[in-house]
Amino acid sequence: ESVITGESVPVYKTEGDKVISGSKVSGGDAVFKAENVGEDTAVYRIIKLVEEANSTKVPIARLADKISGVFVPVVMGISLTAFLIWYFWVGSSAEFAINIAVSVLVVSCPCALGLATPAALMAGTGKAAEHGILIKSGAALEALSSVDCAVLDKTGTITYGKPKIDVYEHIAALSDKEFIEICAAAERKSSHPISLAIVEEAERLDCKDLPVDDFESVAGSGLKAVVNGKSVIIGNEEFLKNGGVETLEFKAQVVDAENGGATVVYCAFDGKMSGYISVKDTIKPNSVVAVDEFKSMGIRVEMLTGDSEAAAKAVAEELGVEYRAKVLPEDKHKAVKDIRSLGKRVLMIGDGVNDAPALTEANVGMAIGAGTDVAIESADVVLIRSDLVDAAEAVRLGRAVMRNIKQNLFWAFFYNITLIPIACGALYAPFNLTLSPMLGSLAMSLSSIFVVGNALRLRLFKYKNQEYNKNGGKDMFGKKSKTVITVDGMMCEHCKKRVETALSVYGKTKVDLTKKTATVINCTATDEEIGKAITEAGYKVEKITKE
Repeated sequence: ESVITGESVPVYKTEGDKVISGSKVSGGDAVFKAENVGEDTAVYRIIKLVEEANSTKVPIARLADKISGVFVPVVMGISLTAFLIWYFWVGSSAEFAINIAVSVLVVSCPCALGLATPAALMAGTGKAAEHGILIKSGAALEALSSVDCAVLDKTGTITYGKPKIDVYEHIAALSDKEFIEICAAAERKSSHPISLAIVEEAERLDCKDLPVDDFESVAGSGLKAVVNGKSVIIGNEEFLKNGGVETLEFKAQVVDAENGGATVVYCAFDGKMSGYISVKDTIKPNSVVAVDEFKSMGIRVEMLTGDSEAAAKAVAEELGVEYRAKVLPEDKHKAVKDIRSLGKRVLMIGDGVNDAPALTEANVGMAIGAGTDVAIESADVVLIRSDLVDAAEAVRLGRAVMRNIKQNLFWAFFYNITLIPIACGALYAPFNLTLSPMLGSLAMSLSSIFVVGNALRLRLFKYKNQEYNKNGGKDMFGKKSKTVITVDGMMCEHCKKRVETALSVYGKTKVDLTKKTATVINCTATDEEIGKAITEAGYKVEKITKE
């Protein structure tokens, strides 16, 4: 049901239980009866919430537009007044008075004022795109600068979104490799997410593929098989007890693992308890760094998830954040709305269909690039690299852009406040100096050049997580790692460029045509994301190794 609830391991159902449309059946088959259709379905309610949130979101008013609405008529009034004073009161010639009036209009042209905001926003969105952060509008970038509360989804956002082996223990008679080798041989016959996690560990340990006979899978309980002549039972505690296996050994460790939000499977060989395997949806290393970065910027962090209380609590405690578990899509939407009603500026980050209403309701909705199309479409910002650190970087960039806009507006006004009195002839009486229309146009041009130049300084914005910076080529985690991908199908420089482009968003990439490899420094992607990127580029991954 993770498409709606976001849980990280399958939810077991029996006859008579309610099932959400869009769920995946991970084992066996089932017959369903549609009780709610059309406007009564969960998906329709999510769509309605998204539409309502979109229609009620107030666009950000542009400060420069408001100022220009007052500034232009005021300047025209000053120009006319200057003409009347010099011509009728002082008694100057019509030519002199007209020159004064025209100079005031030319020197106070609000070009710099008009450029102050869009120039900075354009430079900021361009800089974000270089780092794999796609910002859909200038309004979103502006809103990022004032965020003071970050609400995070758990599964697929903070965590990898699929179970991985956390810990396992076994009897002394077996080595780690032997224990996993036997378990993985039986689990290869199953497509259950926990089975895939065990098989993945076996591949990491380079285990043999042992022969399997008499395989039997019991949905919601476990499996039985004969592996290389050895009777094997793997499953939950009740399943093993029904098979005549005593499960008291490792009981204390199992309880600790379950309290930590893990799912535990018991393993028995030849009718005796031989060990257990604890799997859970593990936290991405970057998530811890991102949360710390948010906190350092004074941003409160809260986690909302549809997953179980135990799983949510374990993740929240590791990150040091507040949390709410078993939260449905409409509840996420309401939670974000409630936080906003307290006067908070909310950044919502998610990846699933269930996050879409909350993404739309937030001041800024941010979707993980590996997330669902619905989430990406609902969000204001998309993190191509699926890296939470980029979310913190986006907020830092938003704040830098707003500082730059304020600087631009200040200098635009500074030029006008300084030069308008001079254009009016304030220096004529004491120094016999006037500002001709030609010099006024030059001054006006210089103010525009100054503002645009200041906006372009955003191109120098430094990301804390750059792979190569002044910290001796290390990233913000203080380490330098390499992910080497062997790619099948690369033949020419064109192929090299395609693969390099596909992987560059995940880290600094170097492709070696001779060895048919691509090396990514401090890679932020999972193996699945790398495989998908290479496949979409038209090639095939043979092997991925990490150094």
